[in-house]
Amino acid sequence: MEIPKKNKYKGFRTVYKADWYLADFHKNILTSIDNFLARTNIDDYIHVSAHGFIKGKTTLSNAETHLNKKELLQIDIKSFFKSIPISNIIKGFEKLGFTTEMARVMTTMEFYNITN
Repeated sequence: MEIPKKNKYKGFRTVYKADWYLADFHKNILTSIDNFLARTNIDDYIHVSAHGFIKGKTTLSNAETHLNKKELLQIDIKSFFKSIPISNIIKGFEKLGFTTEMARVMTTMEFYNITN
């Protein structure tokens, strides 16, 4: 589906909505990742400045780091996710303890818009 960008003059952003069975698959993967991170030192895998989709971090906690700064640069990288090599995503799943075969399956399922 297409949703308008924050600046309406810049057009629309394409968003893919998962069917119910794929959404259930996504939830299972998220649970696996959450379980892994619960028993792991998160700092070994996620940079301390990262805030997106991390439990306990919000847009508010992200904004707090920028309070009272003289300047703030806000950018939107065109086709950011498409610029990430598929091999990096597979390696990420392997670091989480998944087999190479399962990492490839999950990469294909989770990142449809990147791989197609």
